[in-house]
Parts: sequence; structure tokens; C-alpha cells
Amino acid sequence: MVQIIVGCIIAQIFVIAAIGGTAYYLYKKNESKIKAVKAEVEKKVSDITAVVDEIGSGVKDASAAIAEIKSAVDEVKNAFDRFPFNN
Repeated sequence: MVQIIVGCIIAQIFVIAAIGGTAYYLYKKNESKIKAVKAEVEKKVSDITAVVDEIGSGVKDASAAIAEIKSAVDEVKNAFDRFPFNN
């Protein structure tokens, strides 16, 4: 019984080592392709980040413009409220 358990444990160790060795071999075989794809993904992420930052600054500019327009409208409204015929 103990021999069967020890044999199963040793077999599992060999299976794990075989899977790990295969994964390492495939990684080393395709390392240059993996690095090229990683660089391409990082470039795309930086491009998207730049676009998002540009959109964010545009939204801030639009918010400032809307605030200025609202302020101008309020000033005009206050000027019209001072006229005597607005009672």
C-alpha cells in the first residue's frame, strides 16, 4: 500500500516536471515572438492612454467653456432684471 502511494507521488512529480519542461521549451522557442507581441501591446496601451488623456483635457476645457457661458448668461440676466419694465 505504501509503495503504491509513493509510486503515485513520484509519478505526479514526473508529470509536473514534464509539463514544466515543455512549457519552458515552448517559451524559449517563441521568446522573440512573445517579446515582440508584448512590445506591440505596450505601444497600443500607451497610444490609448494618450488618447484618453487628450479626451480628459478636452472635457475639462469644455467644462470651463460651459462655466464661462453660464456666467455670461447670468450677467445678461442680471442686466435685464435691472431694467424698469421687468416688473
